[in-house]
Amino acid sequence: MEGFNKYLFIWDEIPGKENNRLREFIIHNYAPKLSQTAQIEKCYELFGWDEIPGNDNVKLIEFLKQKFGIDWVKTAEIKKNDSGNTIKVSNEISLNLNQEKTEVIFKIDDVRTDKFIAKMENGKLNIYCDENTIKIYDNKSTVFLLLDTDKRKVIVKINDKTDEFFVTSEKDKKDDNEKLYIYPTNPLQGPGNRFVGNKGIILIGTYLLLFSVILIYSLIQFWPLQVNSSNSPITLFQWKFFVSDEGRLFIIVAIAGALGSLVHALKSFYWYVGNRELIWSWLAMYFILPVSGATLGIIFYIAIRGGLFPQATIQQTSPFGFAALSALVGLFSVQASLKLQDIAETVFTKAGEGQDSKPQKKGRENTGGKKDE
Repeated sequence: MEGFNKYLFIWDEIPGKENNRLREFIIHNYAPKLSQTAQIEKCYELFGWDEIPGNDNVKLIEFLKQKFGIDWVKTAEIKKNDSGNTIKVSNEISLNLNQEKTEVIFKIDDVRTDKFIAKMENGKLNIYCDENTIKIYDNKSTVFLLLDTDKRKVIVKINDKTDEFFVTSEKDKKDDNEKLYIYPTNPLQGPGNRFVGNKGIILIGTYLLLFSVILIYSLIQFWPLQVNSSNSPITLFQWKFFVSDEGRLFIIVAIAGALGSLVHALKSFYWYVGNRELIWSWLAMYFILPVSGATLGIIFYIAIRGGLFPQATIQQTSPFGFAALSALVGLFSVQASLKLQDIAETVFTKAGEGQDSKPQKKGRENTGGKKDE
């Protein structure tokens, strides 16, 4: 389709010739540890109706946990009514078998959410998912792809995380048959929507740690030997040079602001890596944030020094207070920026928002991962 990004995979060719394409898509975006030979199934067996309650309780519980994210089913009571056509999982979930024994309606809190196929095989009634569900799995990960009833979107689900993709019906150039093509939800989205792999995580983590060590070392080297000492030489690695006392304080404030921002970046980094949600589009933040923190630290230093201590000389000031303020500004750079914005809007006329503006909000900052749908 003209105007759309390259399609992700063809639904009708799964399982089949699109298997490798689907595996690559899932591995790069959702499950890095998934095997290249992971099993792919559509319309697969879920459990045996006659084995509930009984031997297939574990299968039913595992399916409910994986597909619907219902964790409490692990300890829920599973029972069947006297007529044998309804299975109850606690009082919230019910599976109702129709009279023809060809279909099972799945309900949560008496609201229909799904349906399954029932087949009589070798004297046993087995329950299968329908053609709208694909399961890709190995011994480490399980991912579900759910096609909605209108066939307009596909939901990718792994554990309690979900993502949506756009579906369009197109003619296959090879056989001229109508098939379902899966595209990114936003066809005009920019690059960087993939998860960061092991090498990227190691490189970014090394950069953040090394940069933090360099800034701490630099802060120690620029710090005056005595609070009110006169100009003294500075040794930085193998270089020895002189900086004026005013210049030294500016540099200390900038380093402290950058160091505070790096603390924020490190917290964001380990949180998103720990939750396996770090994506490429946010990596630029980890490079820009220290510069932003240093700049904000200097701005706050100038504003406070000029506003509260306009007549004070460098000998009458202490680097401790200004360095602490700058570090806090860097650590809470979003809040600091918003506070400056509030002050500016009080003094000056509030600027109108652009058509495509996306302002930051107080108390909330997404810094590194995919947004939950």
